[in-house]
This record gives sequence, C-alpha cells and structure tokens, in this order.
Amino acid sequence: MPVLNWITVAALVFAAAGSGLVWRRWRDAGYLAGVGVAAWVTAALAGMPAWVALAVAGYGSLIALVLRRSRRIVPRGAMLLAGLGLIALMVLDLVLNDPGEPSNGAVATAVLIGAGWLAIGTAVWLRYQPAHVRVTGTADPVHPVGVVLNPAKYADGGAAVRAEILAQTDALGFEEPVFRETTPLDVGFGQARELVELGAGLVIVCGGDGTVRACADALAGTQVPLGIVPVGTGNLLARNLALPMDLWTAVQVSLTGQDRRIDLGIVEGQRFAVMAGIGFDAAMVAGTSERLKTGMGWPAYLLSGARHLFGDIMRVTVRIDGGPELQRRARLVLIGNVGRITGGIPLLPDAAPDDGLLDVVILTPRTLLGWAHVAGRVLSRRRGTGRPVERHRGKRVEVRTEKPHPRELDGDNIPDSTEFVAEIDPAALTVRVPPTFAP
Repeated sequence: MPVLNWITVAALVFAAAGSGLVWRRWRDAGYLAGVGVAAWVTAALAGMPAWVALAVAGYGSLIALVLRRSRRIVPRGAMLLAGLGLIALMVLDLVLNDPGEPSNGAVATAVLIGAGWLAIGTAVWLRYQPAHVRVTGTADPVHPVGVVLNPAKYADGGAAVRAEILAQTDALGFEEPVFRETTPLDVGFGQARELVELGAGLVIVCGGDGTVRACADALAGTQVPLGIVPVGTGNLLARNLALPMDLWTAVQVSLTGQDRRIDLGIVEGQRFAVMAGIGFDAAMVAGTSERLKTGMGWPAYLLSGARHLFGDIMRVTVRIDGGPELQRRARLVLIGNVGRITGGIPLLPDAAPDDGLLDVVILTPRTLLGWAHVAGRVLSRRRGTGRPVERHRGKRVEVRTEKPHPRELDGDNIPDSTEFVAEIDPAALTVRVPPTFAP
C-alpha cells in the first residue's frame, strides 16, 4: 500500500479515536468512521479505485469537522489546503504510478462515490447534532447581571457574545447587563469586584482560564454565582464541570442554570480553580506563545511540551497535611482541584471540584520510555499510585525544590521559586452549571 494511503487511514483513525475517547464526541467519531468506511466499501464493491473514494470522503469529513468545531481562521485554512492537496496527490499518484492504469472514468467515478458519501454523511451529521440544552432552572431578573468580557479572545472584539447576552437577558426580563472589559493590567479581578459592588446578582465571565480564575478569585466567599461562557485555549474549568462550549447554550446556562458550590485552591494568596503546578507544565505554558495558541488552540501546548520533555529534573520535597516528607527527583508536581487537563486527559481521575481536597500527582519519568509509561498509565485511567505516576490527596500541600523552577496557576505563570504551598478553600465559589451536572 502506498505511503499516502497509510497516511489517510492513520489520519482518520486518530481523528475518530480522538473525537470519541478524548473529547467524548462520539457523534463526530461515528461521522468520520462511517463516511470513510462507506466510501471505501462502495467503491471496492463497484470495482473502482477505493483509495480515491476513501481520500475524498475521509479528508472531506476532516475538513468539515475542523470548519465546524474550530473558531480559528488559520487551522481552518491550513486544514482545507492540506486535505485538498492530499486528495489531489492520491489521485495523481494512482493515475501516474498504478500498474493497473485505472481509466480516468474509473477515477472520476471513485471521486463521485466519495463525494456522494461525504455529502450524505455530512447532511446527517449536521442535521442530527444534539439540540440545544433546554435548561429548566429559574432565572432571577431581580438583580442585575454583570459581564466580564475579555475582548482579546474574540475576532470581533466580543460583539457577538454581547449581542447574545443582551438578547437572552431581555427575553428573560433582566435589566440591561453591565459590561466590563478586561485589560492587560487587570484580567478580570477588579472588574468582577466592581460588578459585585454595583449589586450584580450574577457575574458572567467571557474568556479563557486566566480570566475565569481572576473572576473566581474575586467572587470567592460571596454568594454571587459565576457563569462561564468559555472562549479560551483550554477552557479547563468549563470542561471539567461539563459546561457547554457553544455560545447560545453557555449563555443560557449562565442565566438559568443551577448553582453549585465548588472548592478553590490558594497559593500565595491567589486562588486557582483548576490546577497549580511546578516544573514541566509551567515550563510548557511559559514556552507557548499567545500567537500560537490563537492559531492552533490547545494543540499548541503539545509543541511546547515536546520541547520540554527532557528539561530539568527537580530535586523536590513534598509534604501532604504535615505528614512525612517525600523526597523525589521529579519532572512535575501538579496540584489539582479538578482532574482533566488539556485535551481531556484524566491526569487526576479521583479529583472532584467539591470534595474539600486537593489531588496531587508527581511525575518522575527520566527517559522517553518513562514518558511512554506515564502516558499509558494516565490514558488507561489507572487509579493506582507508584512511580513514575505517584498520586496523593490532602488539604495542604507543601512543595520545595533545591533551586527556583517555573510555576503556574490555571495556565498563568507566576514567578519562579523554590517553594510552592497550596491549600484548599472549601466551597468557596458558586458556579452556574447545567441541571445534569453531577458533582
């Protein structure tokens, strides 16, 4: 089988597996697999070049998936060019190099078969996407709604999300919302505090994990709920709480969903909602440019992570709840309030946002084989502990290293240090979630 054919099969298998196993979008996985298999089988039974039909249907479905799921222009254009280019290469390779010399008519028929199944599959996939979640919670229009908006996250400066929030609040009988935009010097904390002081009964944050963390910190200890309209690179808190990613439903859940109290972590007076880390993950975050994140989304972290796989090994001492000191040579110490990291990977499978505990993982791989062992342990969702994936739980976690190392809170870097002390702030924040959310 030519290399291009293997590339086609691998691309579809990885895309379908990622859609189902990582993102839990089984409908997307079924769409990719179904279109490809149907085109291949039909062309093969008809005696036509099956690889051409598979390429048209397979790459066409990948293009459709990226165009629908990605908000970013660069990956969309790149995917479109790559998919069309690979289809053209496969057709030319077949016509010029196949010893059987298939006729132009046979190749054209295979293209039509692939295109036909692509059209049918795409129509079904788009038509039978799950409908908008109908939230049954009750809106409270008595108190005004405050909105913290990070305009840098939107190509239109946030015009569309403003319009959606205004439309839904008007339909529910709210007063006109009060909008506050973030700035490079204040990513949300001051704006959220101001909205609370103005009497907001709900604060909706429209931004990424950094803006969400700042607003969560500002609302901690109050009874004012935080609604989240995610638009960042990772959107980790939103994904861990099973919040909707699409604009319409996210706004609706923020306005009419149920309130849940969740914990927050505290490091040096700053609260975090997702995770705090020292070592590999902080170096990876620091090494990922904003431009790359805007262009690629969360896969940008993978490129940075590959560069830091064999970075510094820390001599680290970890102490949980005042217990015995654990001496380790580690790549990473991660302290989590929730369990899933970028890409939906369950690094801390026992973590819950409202259990009053912080979950800790210490990764100690030294070689490529060690990293492969880490990946196998994590992706298989094994809950056991032991090197190179060591897990602990507690209310206070003290981490000390022999020299300063990079540190991060919810994807934002904080100054390098030799010390990292995290404590739990139980039931500190009220978050607006769908009624189906199970803590």
